Amino acid sequence: MPDSNARIVRGLSIATVVISVLAILAVLAVAVLLAVLGSYMNDPAFVQRVIDEAYSQGSSVRGITANDVTMLVSLGIGTILAALVWSAICSALALVAGIVGIRNSSKQEKLGTAFGWAIAGAVMSFLTGRLITMALLIVSAVYLNKMRKYPTVPYGQPYNPYGQYGANGYGQQTPGYGQPPVQYDENGRPKTY
Repeated sequence: MPDSNARIVRGLSIATVVISVLAILAVLAVAVLLAVLGSYMNDPAFVQRVIDEAYSQGSSVRGITANDVTMLVSLGIGTILAALVWSAICSALALVAGIVGIRNSSKQEKLGTAFGWAIAGAVMSFLTGRLITMALLIVSAVYLNKMRKYPTVPYGQPYNPYGQYGANGYGQQTPGYGQPPVQYDENGRPKTY
């Protein structure tokens, strides 16, 4: 049974994946709408009708030609598309961070990789203003860091914070609850039976 911290990281990573996929789909939808708008704005007759309509309603559009409007709209669409590409890249990085978190949340040797991806995804989410994804990835990174520093021991197993050799380095381990005391030979190594 996985550790409760691993389950939390897995849940946060699933939420990150869902939100990142939704963000990528939203970026694609806006890009399609901009493509449709761009196709209308490339038609000079349509642009001239819009200018004539604005002039007939009392707007002061004297001296503006259809080419001027087309150029300004194309510049605006290009700027928005550049921002959408940046947002898609950042969303994809957060998506990868979520997938890595899901896959590696219960693997002790892969927690460092998941931690690095969570930090990178949080930074990229911050740069695009996706604060919910950023918060999910930061909380995930906190739990991953905690799991990296303090590995969990399955229930019923003794935990020795000094590693396999004990506090003094001679292999004197503290027996766990319900475990028989460890006996040592004359060199300080645990006896095997």
